[in-house]
Amino acid sequence: MLKQFGYQTESLFRNNELLVNAGEPGSGLLKNSRELVLTDTLSALTPELLFDYLGVSLNSEKTKGKKLAFNWIAQNGKPYGFWIENEVLMYREGKPVKHPDAVITGDKLHFALVATRAMPLKTALDKGMIKIEGNTDKFRELLGCMDKFHGNFHIIVP
Repeated sequence: MLKQFGYQTESLFRNNELLVNAGEPGSGLLKNSRELVLTDTLSALTPELLFDYLGVSLNSEKTKGKKLAFNWIAQNGKPYGFWIENEVLMYREGKPVKHPDAVITGDKLHFALVATRAMPLKTALDKGMIKIEGNTDKFRELLGCMDKFHGNFHIIVP
């Protein structure tokens, strides 16, 4: 029934939803799930949405008792201050942190790829995609507190 609805629906979103739901109970999860974080998606995010996504990705258990503070200087020169406070990622546009552990400089896409762990920090630093002034280990510590989401999950409960 779900397959027939999927074939006949005019909405592409609804079509995909119905066809995936129809196939999942019999075939299970996809074997080759793609990464959720795609370059096009990250480049389309505003900096505010990127920081919101990072806040959702933060594993509060891993941040217990940690105090980390950073500034990111975007390609257009606009500063963003972001820090961990009470196991929550906070940020401010246009207001850098007064005493940051590190200052990250680079374009939004490369900063986002590193922050979401879609690109290794070492690669970005070695290739000059981003620059870090200050304590790089503190930024690594922050990255270690982020959960990395994967796209292999049940859409419907069997």
